[in-house]
Amino acid sequence: DSISTSTLYVDPEDKFELEVPSDWSTGSGDLFGDPSASSSPPNRFSNGAGLKRVVAFYPVENPSVSISITASTVGPDYTSLGSFGTAMDWGEKLVSIMDRSYLLRAPELIRQRAAARGEFATTAKLLGVPRESRGMYIAEYVTGAEGQPTRKVTTAAAMGNNGRLNKLYTINVSAPEGEEY
Repeated sequence: DSISTSTLYVDPEDKFELEVPSDWSTGSGDLFGDPSASSSPPNRFSNGAGLKRVVAFYPVENPSVSISITASTVGPDYTSLGSFGTAMDWGEKLVSIMDRSYLLRAPELIRQRAAARGEFATTAKLLGVPRESRGMYIAEYVTGAEGQPTRKVTTAAAMGNNGRLNKLYTINVSAPEGEEY
């Protein structure tokens, strides 16, 4: 599909802009759901407590394709992407956090206990070497859950400031593997 018209999305809260197809739907929200939950005892002292916001775009006729932007507040000592290491360090950590392929080899009892905790045998694998380009870290990878089709994801991360706080902006473009985006 070629994009015939596009719309400039301007985010008033986190101060970013993105051009998206005009016929795509938009949704946004707090990554933790109810913002008041960020003051609950387990979350009160967490750096991520209520400080992540997601804006997503997707075509109504094919919601398995999406673009999402996550704006995460970071500490004042995080002033550049170098605070997260090199592009390679960042990409490897990004994928290793998602990869639960060890559960595929675990005994059934361990797999059942993991599933009861909401952990499933997901796999994640880098495609090529993560790189730095125009002040962003970029990584491509595939990920999938056991018994489900894999997805290709391109992730780019950049640092910025919304006028009050340092932010890590992460954009994810995701589609079933084999579909173009």
